[in-house]
Amino acid sequence: MTPVHPISRALGLVQDPRLLWFMAEAGLALHNARQTDRAERVFRALTLLSAEEPLGWLGLAKVALDREDGREAARLATVGIRCTRQTRSTRSESHFVLGRAQALQGRLKDAVRSMERAVNADPKGVYAAFASEARESLQQFLDRRDNPV
Repeated sequence: MTPVHPISRALGLVQDPRLLWFMAEAGLALHNARQTDRAERVFRALTLLSAEEPLGWLGLAKVALDREDGREAARLATVGIRCTRQTRSTRSESHFVLGRAQALQGRLKDAVRSMERAVNADPKGVYAAFASEARESLQQFLDRRDNPV
């Protein structure tokens, strides 16, 4: 059973997936407009309305990346990956964000694996191309670092 905040249950808000989608879109629009604090509030509200909605956790992970907090971004992306309402697209994006967070922490081998998972989660999706390029760049860096000429 999905953990639901008592207020959202009382108001009947969790039953309407359109509200969750609207909130995710609003949070993303605020994030893209660099209104990070406002976006964070929307994403936090989304996680309270439905803890199993990955877009709230993914949005919070992106906010943490903006703040260069790789550890928190990785934690939040991992929570999003474990959500039951995943689609191929959100799973791919979650692994991509996790890979970015791991790279920010200097965990480059983990980042390569996360980017690989992002590609495998949705090979024809939007994030597959980004993840593939990031994976190749990270792997080339690791190869040069581990095998200097």
